[in-house]
Amino acid sequence: MLDALAPVLAPVLGWTGTIGTLAAYALMARGKVHARSLGYLVLNAGGGIVGAAGSALYAAWPSVASNVVWAAFAVHGLVTVLRARRRVEAELPSTDVVVPDDTRSLLVIAGDEPEIVVVPDDTRSLEIITPEAAEAARRA
Repeated sequence: MLDALAPVLAPVLGWTGTIGTLAAYALMARGKVHARSLGYLVLNAGGGIVGAAGSALYAAWPSVASNVVWAAFAVHGLVTVLRARRRVEAELPSTDVVVPDDTRSLLVIAGDEPEIVVVPDDTRSLEIITPEAAEAARRA
């Protein structure tokens, strides 16, 4: 059954995967998403997996390998972002705090009155610090 569908399915999967990964890059290059946004990472993971499936139907093993690696990087990014969000949400006493998808990085000052500050785009880190450490950093 799959052998009969392969001539039709392979190019559909291959082009769908290619369009997914290129769309993710184009959106990022135009500033619509960033490299740590869920949309970008999901498009890359999905595009890599679908592209790998299409390449496998062609038996294009180097392309399968590169697409699988591409998807693995995206999945790693997804796991990293989701873990960081969970960590931030766990540190904050309020359940009303929502970390937006387009947040590049956060500085969370944990204490009696947590403060969330979105830091500049060129910063790629998420830190949870105490108010005392924040004050010391301001004085430094």
